[in-house]
Amino acid sequence: MKTINLLAPFERFFDRKLEQIPPARFYPILLGTLILLGFLPLLFPGLPHGHDSLYHISRIVSLGENIRHGILFPFLNFDALEGYGYGYGLFYSDLYLYPFGVLAAVGLPALLLYKLFLVTWGILTAFSMYWVAKRISGDAFAGFAAALLYCWSSYHACDMIIRAAIGEYMAFLFIPWCMYGLWCILYEDRDKCSCLPLALGYAGLFYCHNISFVLTSIVGGLLIVFKIPTLLRDSRRLGALISAGLLALGLAAFGWIPLVQQLLGLKFNLNARTVHYPIADRMVPFLRLFLELPYMKMEYWIPPGIGIIFVIVYFQRFRIKSNWTPAERFRDVCMIIGFVSLLAASEFLPWQGMMRVIAAIQFPWRFYLLATAFAALGGGLLMGKLLSDRPVATRRVWIMILICGCGFPWWFLHCYHYAAKISEHAIIHTFTRENATRSIISGILFIPPGKVDADYIGLGGKAPVTSDNPDATAEVSYPAWSKLEIDYSGFSPGDAFEIPRIYYIGYHVETEQGGVIDLSEQEHFRFRPNASSGKAVVVYRPTNLHKLSFVVSFLTLAGLVLNAWFSSRKQSRKRA
Repeated sequence: MKTINLLAPFERFFDRKLEQIPPARFYPILLGTLILLGFLPLLFPGLPHGHDSLYHISRIVSLGENIRHGILFPFLNFDALEGYGYGYGLFYSDLYLYPFGVLAAVGLPALLLYKLFLVTWGILTAFSMYWVAKRISGDAFAGFAAALLYCWSSYHACDMIIRAAIGEYMAFLFIPWCMYGLWCILYEDRDKCSCLPLALGYAGLFYCHNISFVLTSIVGGLLIVFKIPTLLRDSRRLGALISAGLLALGLAAFGWIPLVQQLLGLKFNLNARTVHYPIADRMVPFLRLFLELPYMKMEYWIPPGIGIIFVIVYFQRFRIKSNWTPAERFRDVCMIIGFVSLLAASEFLPWQGMMRVIAAIQFPWRFYLLATAFAALGGGLLMGKLLSDRPVATRRVWIMILICGCGFPWWFLHCYHYAAKISEHAIIHTFTRENATRSIISGILFIPPGKVDADYIGLGGKAPVTSDNPDATAEVSYPAWSKLEIDYSGFSPGDAFEIPRIYYIGYHVETEQGGVIDLSEQEHFRFRPNASSGKAVVVYRPTNLHKLSFVVSFLTLAGLVLNAWFSSRKQSRKRA
């Protein structure tokens, strides 16, 4: 009996398109289509509750409120924590959320904007990795393979839908540029050596997520250390590396200068608690490093493993011979770094010993981010080399393997999370002020110790003013989005009242008679007026260092744009 191959028409169609459409067009179209299809679950009404989803939705809402009230460079969400306010922008920049904040300011729903952000950033991330891998290898298939391994990876899905860790989710976009920058300076032909990709990558990464920036800097720094002989022999490469560092510092000044000012001037949970954080308790068991199994009943939550598809891709390294070109050496370095980064999430590193010095990263499994990035780039370059001279049918088979192998963790984790949250009745349909109040607790690292205790903050309405003197009165009002006004009376010399705000450097209390801000107990924002009665207006203004940081970043960016313009004109004149 003759058998019928039901897949034959599809195979013939796919092979024909591979032959008819140039790879530089075919693979971007296929990649973009797959990435868009991967966001189909977001079309369902509502959003399943992720670990930090309310926290990050509130960032967009707060940015919109600030813009609507004329505060174009906001550093605080003045409505968070029942009026105590929270310094989002002082520690994690809202730079990339501005387009969505503007849309929030004109009244678009917060949930819609959050979903739009996820889709937009996911597409940009995919084509960021595609461009980097294609640029290094010169092969569009390598770019497609690297991008799909990266964006349909288990950890990318976990960051987006389960953890809702938008800082790390944004960092996915810039890590390929950091890797490309390292390639340009350490491996690329010296005549093509450029400092710009590394500077843009690390500066862009800093505005996404501080912890991801630190981890990527550690790995990049170790790679540079191993290449010190190369740098010392070639002053052009060394100069490019130094220039990249200076440019990155200048471009990121608007983010790191305010951050350093706050951390050096005040005490927060970050620098008070995380030194003693039990980071070793969050190590990942070895077998779970690979298996894409969602959270089961364990003492501490851990993300699913990086994915079996990476194991399959890594084993292909044994099938090819290397000519040890710069691109091939860089490919192998990426694969090694990816594997070691994955092991770093386990007891491979001494998390109970010396590694406790970086306990501020909170979880060893944050190294999944670097493991995914380096393994995806190395794997994509490997697949490009493996299939460089293979027939169309072989490429089609490997495309299907990649789609199925990468698609399984992406779709499985989405389906699992949606099903779990539906059964738990934990679907977010609207975003309210009550959501915003409770969402900030996930951001307690940048709040003074003790300030987020439920008994201290309260659980309803705006927080009251409290006073040393029981016979004195102090009434609080909010005449504007960013202002707090206190009418006080009956105060004796030396009396103080506590202002219902979380104090950050930049706050001012203005009265006609003046007064003193007392931070002897830092979690309390106390003010001692110089009169028995009057009005006190509490306002936040960017410090002089804030303003300087903006000038530094703006001038650095303007200098780069002007340099690019002059270089373009010079090249045009040469061609003419």
